[in-house]
Amino acid sequence: MAEAFCNAFAKGKVIAMSAGTRPAARVDPQVVKVMHEAGYDLHGRQPKALTPATVQGADMVVIMSCEDEPLQLSVAVKVRRWDLPDPRGQPIDVVRSIRDAVRQSVSELLADLAPLGQALPRVRGRELAGAGFLLILVGIGIAAAYLVAGARGLAFASLAGIAGLAFANGANDLPKTVATLVGSRVTSYRNALAIGTVATAVGGGLAILWSGALLRLFSSGGIITVDGSLHLLFPVVVIAGAGGWVLLATRFGLPVSTTHALIGASVGAALAARGAEGVIWGTLAMVVSLPLIAAPLVAVPLGFGISRAIGPNSSRGRGSTHRIPHLLSAAGSSAARALNDTPKIAGVGLLVFTVSRPTVVHDVGPYLIVLTVLAMAAGGLWASRRVNQTLAVSLVNMDARNGLAANVSNSLLVGAGSFLGLPLSTTHVSGGAMVGAAMGSRERGICWNVARDIAAAWVVTVPGAAGLALSLWWLLRGLALLT
Repeated sequence: MAEAFCNAFAKGKVIAMSAGTRPAARVDPQVVKVMHEAGYDLHGRQPKALTPATVQGADMVVIMSCEDEPLQLSVAVKVRRWDLPDPRGQPIDVVRSIRDAVRQSVSELLADLAPLGQALPRVRGRELAGAGFLLILVGIGIAAAYLVAGARGLAFASLAGIAGLAFANGANDLPKTVATLVGSRVTSYRNALAIGTVATAVGGGLAILWSGALLRLFSSGGIITVDGSLHLLFPVVVIAGAGGWVLLATRFGLPVSTTHALIGASVGAALAARGAEGVIWGTLAMVVSLPLIAAPLVAVPLGFGISRAIGPNSSRGRGSTHRIPHLLSAAGSSAARALNDTPKIAGVGLLVFTVSRPTVVHDVGPYLIVLTVLAMAAGGLWASRRVNQTLAVSLVNMDARNGLAANVSNSLLVGAGSFLGLPLSTTHVSGGAMVGAAMGSRERGICWNVARDIAAAWVVTVPGAAGLALSLWWLLRGLALLT
């Protein structure tokens, strides 16, 4: 009852999920009846078990007097207690009074939480100052490598930067592809990461066979003009701009797009180095921007249609009828993401050799892919729990059915984009597929404020990464390393 009232009253500004320490096999018929009288259909809904992962992902836990105290509550989780009796087995008039008391309690809670919808953490001035200081340290490190070892020092710095960017990508992106497993309580967060990491290694390995188009797009003049006259520091600036933005977003739990960061950093560095002539605007618009915009728009109806086509769950969590297909679909989604992201990151690494030693570009590609995959998998093991919880808990009220639909949609679109050589934002696609799948579910429960904040993070990624690359270029120019 509390879940239904809260999700209806909040209108997408918060997501409520009801779970119990001792869930019944079905919702009490008297509860279904009195809620139907109030205009809420609980027919066919299944009570859910309260798990440690669910509690850890919550901002607030409300404990009914009829429930046991949940274990492993984080000190950061706010707790409220409502003195409400258990409606099971009660006469219909008593259940009606309990329903009205729940409705009143929910209204009071939402009033106390106003203003609603600050879904994601806001960046404070001190944290921005820290990011600026880190940028200066990166610039000094690049300068030291260049002054001490020249082109060879920059090559090593670039390889370290590629590993760092791939690590950041794994930390930010891998939690997205396994978020459905955690949100629908199919498996634990640790097991979900293990599944995603193994699948990432497999998908990244396949990129050695099917990565030519994306490698060329990001390394040899796809969206920026590349030739021997480019300064050796150019690819280092691109790598540092993209990696710095993704790491910063991961720190704040924002599921941003590595693809957008790479594009933004490449365009920013090209504008700084050569002006508007440094960007191939036609390719940027048609081959890059169009797929990035179209893919999430396609993901929403595709997720909706697949969710409707899949039969309903017979139970929740680990007992769901969709558990095994859901696990396999999450693995497929992780592999598809790695297949699309690995050549993009390795392609930027190839810029180093394109600028300095163009004769060896085709020889080092597979090695760069292996380096990218290893670092990406390591980043996945370190992955940001905050990014996972943003999608698994905050964005939609997930179950195994719409989780399976979202993963299938994500795998189909991202996999197809990889074979066609189209750089897709796996963040866009997975988020859109989750929203579409939730729209196709009877329970829905989409927090539109969280979706809005995620979309805002996507929008600012391109100019943000471009700004980082521009700032680093000007910093290196100020250190008299650029002429």
